[in-house]
Amino acid sequence: MQIVHVLNHFFYTIFPDLQGKSHEELVRTLEIYYSYGPYKPKVSVLNDTVTIELNKDKMLIQDGWSMAIPEMLASLQLPFDREYEIAKGMVKS
Repeated sequence: MQIVHVLNHFFYTIFPDLQGKSHEELVRTLEIYYSYGPYKPKVSVLNDTVTIELNKDKMLIQDGWSMAIPEMLASLQLPFDREYEIAKGMVKS
């Protein structure tokens, strides 16, 4: 997925703290803002346009796993530390 912002009045209305910042500061701030879990976007600035590229497919898989694992493990009624170890193994595979 790609998000494109034009660096204009509307952009600075959404992100007022970025007014007057360098391109490097814009990139750093937007990387943090658009990060999702371990996934960081690719942010670039060209002229008066900021482009944010997100890996939507990986983000959806992460979100799906984060919802499915607790439901699957709840039915096992194991101690938390054992559930945690099982969940870690599921995420790695």
